[in-house]
Amino acid sequence: MEQPSYSLEAYNILNEIETMLEGLRKVPFSNSFAIDRDSALDLVAELRESLPAELRDAASLVRQQTRIIQNANRIADSKVAEAESSARQILQDAQNQADAIISESEQRATDRETLSQEQAQRTIESAERKAEERTNQTAILKRAEQQANDLMNKAQQEAQRIYSMNLDHCEMMLKQIEDRAIEIADQLRRSRNELSEAR
Repeated sequence: MEQPSYSLEAYNILNEIETMLEGLRKVPFSNSFAIDRDSALDLVAELRESLPAELRDAASLVRQQTRIIQNANRIADSKVAEAESSARQILQDAQNQADAIISESEQRATDRETLSQEQAQRTIESAERKAEERTNQTAILKRAEQQANDLMNKAQQEAQRIYSMNLDHCEMMLKQIEDRAIEIADQLRRSRNELSEAR
């Protein structure tokens, strides 16, 4: 099989380089060798020119692909960082909203419970006053005490019911925020996977 001409030319140039290196002289008072820089560069240039065009094109293509991959990686890293920053902001906003809702709901529950207790206290005091006015009427007094107890129980039950409603409302809002956070996390995961697959 005939050897390609460019292989012979490259082989000859390598022989020239080898011959030139073997003939180098030491620089006095050192372990270095003196070399003709221009001659060496000329031989390297000739060797590069003797290589097949396909090899040079392949090397150029590899360099170009490397630049493209590096640029794509930079873009991907930027997108990931941007997505993570956006996700952190969304989660922070959701947490702030949740905290505000919880605080507002707790305040409303406290206000309603206080109002209910005040109403119950006023009812009890009113019943006691009426009972005192009728101390000589045993049947009326007992009925007033029973009504006061009933009103107090109803007031306490109403306060408990309002408090439970507020807790249920808070739980529902937190569940919605949690679902939204999970949805955002899933979206970020899909975006990361897409970026990974695009590499």
